[in-house]
Amino acid sequence: MGKLNFEQLTDLFLLLSVDRIGPAKIRNLLARFKKLSNVLSASTSELIETEGISKELASRI
Repeated sequence: MGKLNFEQLTDLFLLLSVDRIGPAKIRNLLARFKKLSNVLSASTSELIETEGISKELASRI
């Protein structure tokens, strides 16, 4: 990921604040969506296509 700007840090903290999401799931999400902002703007159906992301977890994101 390299250095993060303020917006990227904010997005990362938002994701980490979701119960039952950690570094491994964030890595999976980034592998699929490339950017944190893309993860946060993805639909529930897009998110559940990611390994380790259930429908319940996707709805909390």
